Amino acid sequence: MIDGSITVGPKALLALAREAYDRGEFSFADLHELMKFKRTLPLFWQNAGFGLREMKNSWFKRGYLKQEQLYFSEIQLQDLLPHPSAIRAQAVNQKGELIHDFKFVQIQHSLHVGNAPSPAATSAINIARLIVATRVE
Repeated sequence: MIDGSITVGPKALLALAREAYDRGEFSFADLHELMKFKRTLPLFWQNAGFGLREMKNSWFKRGYLKQEQLYFSEIQLQDLLPHPSAIRAQAVNQKGELIHDFKFVQIQHSLHVGNAPSPAATSAINIARLIVATRVE
């Protein structure tokens, strides 16, 4: 980080509410709306193993520690401290699959950035150049 500290992650967890910044936060209304979306169940099934593993590691530090030690063997349990979470929308295609790349949607007289996954912030200048270069009619 800019202050010299080191972070590990990020993790990708399904938020159980639109603004669930804390683990365990949920909204029945938001979950109900999510379940009404017809691509939710295919998305869940396609990513169940990964999602369950990430949820487990979110709640139990030892699992996350093992995962991080694959990259940095010196890291220890006491090194893993909480860090603020962020929420990122994730685009899903018609088959219920995650869209892992930028998605631009052009309609008459406008261009929309429909998906800007990480590292979107570090790609902002290139995204801007692409948008400027796109001729919208």
